Amino acid sequence: MTRTGDEFVSLETRSQRANENKVDVFVSIHINSNPDPKATGTEFYFQNQVPTDEESAILAKRENEVFKASPHPLAPSSSSDVYLILDDLAHSDHMRLSEVLSEDMLGMFKADQRVRTREIRQAPFHVLAVNAPSTLIELGFLTNDKDFLWLIKPETHVSLAKTIYHGLKKFKETLDKTHR
Repeated sequence: MTRTGDEFVSLETRSQRANENKVDVFVSIHINSNPDPKATGTEFYFQNQVPTDEESAILAKRENEVFKASPHPLAPSSSSDVYLILDDLAHSDHMRLSEVLSEDMLGMFKADQRVRTREIRQAPFHVLAVNAPSTLIELGFLTNDKDFLWLIKPETHVSLAKTIYHGLKKFKETLDKTHR
């Protein structure tokens, strides 16, 4: 957890805390907005420096504007060929596991929630610059009346927490099967 109360924690601090605490998995939970009030549904992202579509690029740029960093926290600090190869392998494994985590979360949301779920996307979200499998979940759109009314209900909060828990449990089961 990056916080236990109702307080603002910057994107930089969230990823820093995750890395400092050597987390096994990182789930960043957000609520979306869009100038188009018809935009609706739950979205899932994992980090990639090249966004998969224009909408993902715009969303990542908007969220990252809050945080202006110089070097990327996962950028290599050495230029040796061996280091760069090892770093590339680690990054590929990180992306693969982050994709699996996102897929497991999407599957649980489709099974447990009665909301529109969009496909998994990739974008360069700074908050996902974590040394662990990570995903960003946009639970819905505050700018959509139906999503808004659903998101403010206390029973929705409990239901979403259970779905996220089930998604994490599924991810662990997936990892356990592949690492036997």
